[in-house]
Amino acid sequence: MFEFLKPSIDFSRRQAFFTRAHIFTACLKSVSQTYKTTLSAGRQKKNEIQRSIPMKTRPTIISISAKSCLSNSAFLLLFCTLSVACEQQPAAPKAPAVSEKIHAPPAPKGPTLSEVVIAQSATLPASAPKKVVSMAPNITEILYVLGHEDRLVGVTRFCDYPPKAKNHPKIGGFIDPDIEAILAAQSELVIGMKAGDDKITQSLDRAKLSYVFFQLDTIEQTYKGIQDVGALLGTPEKAKKLVDDMKERIAARTNKPTEPATKTLFVLGHDPLIVAGTGTFGDELITLAGGTNLAASLSQPYPQLDIEKVIELDPDVIIDSTMIPEGQPNAEAFWANYTSVSAIKNARVHTFTDPSLLRPGPRLPDALEVFSDAIVPPRDAKQ
Repeated sequence: MFEFLKPSIDFSRRQAFFTRAHIFTACLKSVSQTYKTTLSAGRQKKNEIQRSIPMKTRPTIISISAKSCLSNSAFLLLFCTLSVACEQQPAAPKAPAVSEKIHAPPAPKGPTLSEVVIAQSATLPASAPKKVVSMAPNITEILYVLGHEDRLVGVTRFCDYPPKAKNHPKIGGFIDPDIEAILAAQSELVIGMKAGDDKITQSLDRAKLSYVFFQLDTIEQTYKGIQDVGALLGTPEKAKKLVDDMKERIAARTNKPTEPATKTLFVLGHDPLIVAGTGTFGDELITLAGGTNLAASLSQPYPQLDIEKVIELDPDVIIDSTMIPEGQPNAEAFWANYTSVSAIKNARVHTFTDPSLLRPGPRLPDALEVFSDAIVPPRDAKQ
């Protein structure tokens, strides 16, 4: 009975037990009261009967009266006891019939991906897809380097490298894709980068399209993303070789930290003024090139600064990758007015002739070469 006091017992069973116990207690009281009342009434009746019948028949009548009272009380007590006892042990679970089959959940299909995948569809193609849509320029580059350009049936309007990528059908942008265009392409898999709007994945789910989205903020995450794409497309060996080559090239252009430290800012936009902070591959490129990122101490990965803050930080080197629209002043013209800054005073503002290098993809080693030459000029590196 005390099993029902254990915390592991189901609450509903425990509650039913105590309800039955309460009824049992009430029944015991009722039995006791009934027995007393009946016995008292029996004694009174006995006296009346004794006076009206012959002496020789009295023992039999008295015996019958007592037995009737005890029998009724015992029956009620037995009923209550059985009622409580039946509640103590739950019925054994029904064993499945021979004809019934117990099905295990289906095993997930597709390759096992790394933690840099931040969103994916419930199911992925069981085999390497023949038709793929790229929703990010760096994904398009990865697919080309791995030799899968013939599988591309759609790219974004920003996919411009290699130049042949511009010839693929367009499916909009990476934050405003055209779902109907993706459907029309009969894509088996959509691959993209982290997007701020969940409506994109919701739209793909409604269209029952398989997809994978990555978050590639660092160089190490980029390596993992490349290997995941290789696994999805059935060429993990090619992906591993590409990653190994990238690591080798990056190691060859890595510099020791300069002494004194070369204070560096990596600028990604002018209006607003955005720089690369900690936790980004831009921050890593500065460090690998031997510099010190002045924005590493700021709280956000891509903080916005005002020009007064830049003047206060006084960088020794500015690496500017801002994409300047045609007809707008170039980077040199933008910085020319702030001659109090060491980087401007000493003509150490470096611009990317090809900002597309700054994508988390196969050309990060090329980007490191630009950073290395800016922070530790070749003549200094030889000394």
